[in-house]
Amino acid sequence: MSEQRPLLGDSVQQTTSVWTPTGTGCYRNLALMSLSCTVVFTAYVSLQNLESSLNQQGGVGVVSLACVNGSLVLCCLLAPAVVKRIRYKWGIALNFCAHGLFVASNFYPVFPLMIPASLALGFGGAIFWTSQGMFISSLAQIYSRETGDELSTIVSRFSSVAFMCFQSSQIWGNLISSLVLNTHAQNDSSISYNLTSCGADFCNNHGSAVTSPYSGQPGIDLVRLLLGIFLACCLTGFLLMALFVDNIYLSSEEGRSTEDQGTSVLTVYAKTPIVLLVPMMMFTGMESAFLFAEYTQVSRQLQWKVKTK
Repeated sequence: MSEQRPLLGDSVQQTTSVWTPTGTGCYRNLALMSLSCTVVFTAYVSLQNLESSLNQQGGVGVVSLACVNGSLVLCCLLAPAVVKRIRYKWGIALNFCAHGLFVASNFYPVFPLMIPASLALGFGGAIFWTSQGMFISSLAQIYSRETGDELSTIVSRFSSVAFMCFQSSQIWGNLISSLVLNTHAQNDSSISYNLTSCGADFCNNHGSAVTSPYSGQPGIDLVRLLLGIFLACCLTGFLLMALFVDNIYLSSEEGRSTEDQGTSVLTVYAKTPIVLLVPMMMFTGMESAFLFAEYTQVSRQLQWKVKTK
């Protein structure tokens, strides 16, 4: 595990023996960080898509997702102070632990377990996005100093690589869940279904006389197998981050107080471009809530049942 290396000021001279002019060290850390994030979010995004279908009793799946996002919003103001103390690498690693805790809570999906795990994941998410952004910016500054390339160009390039890997987690996560859960559909031909109230006609009003057109759920052993795979993904991502990624940081952050960092976060929200982006962010959030809570429930349950015919 590598020691910490400041990036700015006189400290740059101390890094020349590790960060080569070709940028090999920068790309190595970027690749490892991106890979670890992809592995962990492969587990999370797939489980997120399944929450409303696997954990329907009492709406615990949907409520847990709401708690994740609510906690993330409230904890964003605290994130800079936490990241200042534990550094970028361990901020990302801490979030991976929170993901593992959330996945583990799904083995016994009840409110007393899932709600605290969801709140912890939201707190970890706030730290993660701050740490990841600073980590990428730090790598970009090193690379720019060594190669003479424009800093903004390098930041865009590194961010594109990281988020390309991150977005691919939807592909790998859904592929894993599809391969595992299709075993249930292929082995159980006794489940009946009624397509007259599916798709746009689907009604999930538990309090009415209208019943769901779908019956049955994957067996508990199959669900635990899937959760076990997700938990292994979280552990793998954490080990990659903890053991192989350098613990870099910006030395310019050393002199800034916690109050100063919190004020700088609030100042951003007072700027006109950010204020104009808020409605778009809110719409995106509502759109995501519909996809994760309703659309995935209908499509996933229909997939389970139709494949039996």
